[in-house]
Amino acid sequence: METLVDLVATGAQRFDRRPALLIRPFFRTRTWRYRDLGSIVPRAARVLHDAGISEGDRVILWAVNRPEWGITFFAIAHLGAVSVPLDVRHTVDFGRKIADQTGARLVVASHQTESSARGLGLPVLFVEDLTDRARHSEPIEVTSISSDALAEIVFTSGTTGEPKGAMLSHSNLLACAGAMTRVLSFGQGDRLLSVLPLSHLDEQVLGVIAP
Repeated sequence: METLVDLVATGAQRFDRRPALLIRPFFRTRTWRYRDLGSIVPRAARVLHDAGISEGDRVILWAVNRPEWGITFFAIAHLGAVSVPLDVRHTVDFGRKIADQTGARLVVASHQTESSARGLGLPVLFVEDLTDRARHSEPIEVTSISSDALAEIVFTSGTTGEPKGAMLSHSNLLACAGAMTRVLSFGQGDRLLSVLPLSHLDEQVLGVIAP
């Protein structure tokens, strides 16, 4: 297993019907199983591709914590594109700096961040709608991706100067996840509650990739 794409495919095969991502927005719990991720991620990638995203393109992910955040993150990787996560509390000015530095082509936002996302002057898709649109889309073939391909650019807050982007490959992220599972022991009977923003690398790796 060398890439995030392998991670999704392997998880679908090994864990099939086991719950992977859960959310309880109101009174009902919505569950995405591992095999659901294996099916929906290539379809969500098709939606992103139809929006003009292809290998190497930067996509700003500016959304609140929810399962669709993770699905979008993996769909971006499926295309060989690059995620650029932003904290929901970041300002529009900060977002514009990041968009300019990365040459971002698209913003995937949540309805809570819509006004900020539209302030970047880029096309906007919503995570809440992405999976519904994906269900009616044909899956797209995975791009041939090497383990050292760029997967994500994570930015500092810029409080002590201009924000700086840390460029992380697929193998960087998988290595982080492997290290965390060796330090924090959890297994198939455990559930992890995501509290920190998924734009933070710690939560992203421990809350989505490692499980």
